[in-house]
Amino acid sequence: GEEVVPVLREEFAKNRPADVPDAPTHQSLTATARTKEAVA
Repeated sequence: GEEVVPVLREEFAKNRPADVPDAPTHQSLTATARTKEAVA
């Protein structure tokens, strides 16, 4: 999984239109939650 998933993400990103945002990842969701906690 650690080797396959990054390759899949890279391949899917090649044909993705510019107006489509990246899918949320655990890392991005955790960072957003920590930012909200720091502000509150």
